[in-house]
Amino acid sequence: MMKPENTTPLQRHALLAALGAPDHRFNRTRAGYVPAGATSAPAFTFRLMRMLEAGYLVTFDSTEFPTSATLTLQGVCLAETLRAIAEAKSTRRQTAGGVR
Repeated sequence: MMKPENTTPLQRHALLAALGAPDHRFNRTRAGYVPAGATSAPAFTFRLMRMLEAGYLVTFDSTEFPTSATLTLQGVCLAETLRAIAEAKSTRRQTAGGVR
């Protein structure tokens, strides 16, 4: 299983974005892959999606021309861990004397 410390900032951003999407899914658009149901969200490249697939964090709906990528159970677990880490850091900053 991929560890949180082994993920890049862009991978973390994509995983957290997918965690908030219905069915934890990205849809392919002309700009790239965006979280399903998002009205204004950053688009992630196919290259990043392939990196996530190589780490067994997402699966594509088609091998020839994928139109969506869905988080695997491992991807959901990692995204939830990343969210918990981010919330803990935020709480620590607030109790240490204010938000930056």
